[in-house]
Amino acid sequence: MSMIRGSVILNKPLAWAIFSGDQVMAYLSVAAVGAAAQSAVFAKFGQTQLEWMQICNMYRKFCNQVGEGIASGFLVSVSMVVLSAISGFSVFRLYGDKKRKSVVLE
Repeated sequence: MSMIRGSVILNKPLAWAIFSGDQVMAYLSVAAVGAAAQSAVFAKFGQTQLEWMQICNMYRKFCNQVGEGIASGFLVSVSMVVLSAISGFSVFRLYGDKKRKSVVLE
């Protein structure tokens, strides 16, 4: 198997470590974007029960930059989820060949 043809990692523990790392990073990036979005909503609309005022009326440029950062973070999170799916496909591809070989041999 060559790297040009899209070979998979043949070491299962290494493949699981890469997959686990991708999962952790994907979950962390999604959680970070969610927390930032929640804070941005508080900045935009305020919270009357807690007496937090709207700060985007005073700091428009800052709020625009925060919105752009959240949009960028969302794109990164989507990319990490796709990367994690590709990594998961590579891991579980290691287990699929055994079934095919046993069916062919029988």
